Amino acid sequence: MPSPETTHDKLLFCSGDWVSLIKPLTALSFEEAILLCEESLDKWVVWVPGLGETRLNTSEFVRQA
Repeated sequence: MPSPETTHDKLLFCSGDWVSLIKPLTALSFEEAILLCEESLDKWVVWVPGLGETRLNTSEFVRQA
């Protein structure tokens, strides 16, 4: 059975959502990303403007308000 935190996290993020990066990945990349697909419970494939496609842990971004 998944933990409440895992269930809650899955409800927070969906493919196509824009998220804010906690820390920019490079000096030239943007501070936001679009979620492409969930790779595992805590990892997403994302597209970051100025950088391209990469993988991020859910601890590296937050939902945009």
